[in-house]
Amino acid sequence: MDAIEEEDFDTDSRLSSARLRRSFPRHKSENEGMFEIKQNVTRTLKDARRKLNDLRSEVDRKDDIIRQATSEDTDRSLTKDLHKSTRYSPSRSLNNSLRDYSNNSKDDEELLHDEVRVLDGLNDRLMEKLARTESRLEAARMHNDEVSLETEAKIAAKGAALVDKIYTAQKERDAAVLSRLRLANGERDEVLARMKRLEQEQQGFDSGVETVYDDEDHELSMKQLFKTLVASETGASIDKHGDLMVAKYKKHGKSKQIMAAEEIQALIDERDDAIRKVRALEKEVESLQREKELIKHQYKFAEKTRIKSGQAQLMAAQQDKDQSQQRITELEDEIQNYRVYYSLHRSLSQEQTLRDQFNATMDTFESKLNERENELALAENNTKELVARLQTLSREKEVLSSQLTESLSGQRKEKERADKLERLVSVLRKRITNSGNQTL
Repeated sequence: MDAIEEEDFDTDSRLSSARLRRSFPRHKSENEGMFEIKQNVTRTLKDARRKLNDLRSEVDRKDDIIRQATSEDTDRSLTKDLHKSTRYSPSRSLNNSLRDYSNNSKDDEELLHDEVRVLDGLNDRLMEKLARTESRLEAARMHNDEVSLETEAKIAAKGAALVDKIYTAQKERDAAVLSRLRLANGERDEVLARMKRLEQEQQGFDSGVETVYDDEDHELSMKQLFKTLVASETGASIDKHGDLMVAKYKKHGKSKQIMAAEEIQALIDERDDAIRKVRALEKEVESLQREKELIKHQYKFAEKTRIKSGQAQLMAAQQDKDQSQQRITELEDEIQNYRVYYSLHRSLSQEQTLRDQFNATMDTFESKLNERENELALAENNTKELVARLQTLSREKEVLSSQLTESLSGQRKEKERADKLERLVSVLRKRITNSGNQTL
């Protein structure tokens, strides 16, 4: 019966340990999901850059066509105006046109300066917004990595705590069994002594000598009683020693049955307690699995929302950039028109100061355009650096995941070794109990 109960408890513990092993998550799917997300992000960034380059080339081509058309139109209109002005009043019309052109050129230059400042501020704001969005995306990725690592660590810690609880419960059970065996042995001895005293009281005392002999007979063992029975010559002594042997045999059998029943009941109670504990631990493992699945779904949903928000912000930044690029092209067209006007004015008059001022303004415009192109190149370099950093982080995460799998395999081996040791201990305990029963 003891062996059957021990085998039932061992099977329950093996099932619980197998369920615990089954409950540990596999980090491969999560790592693959993160790697796919990173690949999708890099792919979208590459596609966005390629589309930007295509749009820039197309915009430049259209700008060239528009510049050629506007230059031809302005040349035609200026030649017509010159022909008309020279036809009516050559000197007065020329002076009026030059005066009006100088005033208009000053106003237009101021407006152009203001527009260029506004566009510079807008471009700076767009670049800052793009940098902020990229930093937010990077921070979100780092936060998601930290959350996943924390959840994995918590799950591993809870699994280790459950294993420790199982080990401590088994140790407590062994200690309780030993203590109960000791108590049962002590109670058996007390019951035997009490039965002896009761028999002595029931039989009574005939004389002092017989009482001494009765005490000595009660204290004798079965072998000694058998020897005295064989050596006895009278019928009364034979009946007396035979009755003592029968009573002692009955007492020993009853006490042995009581001890066996108590031990069996104690083992059954311990088995029921262990089964309840294992079921409670299984429920806790299932709750941990549900929490893990919930955290995983929340993480995926948050990652999708962050990616969508980042894509929307990138699209908005791209639209703002396209609008600023369109405005820059319009300003370049106006500058080209002013160049044409200035060339005509220079051909008609010899005012050196206006030419110098216009050249200075054109140089400033060109320098600002060059600075803007340099800033765009720097932004592209920064995006390349961020992509390289993201790739390094993904490689580091793969290394960490491999280390985690190795640690989990080591833990699994240690657990198998502990299970083997527990089986050996149970076998030794069975042998000890069998040997104790044989001695009794």
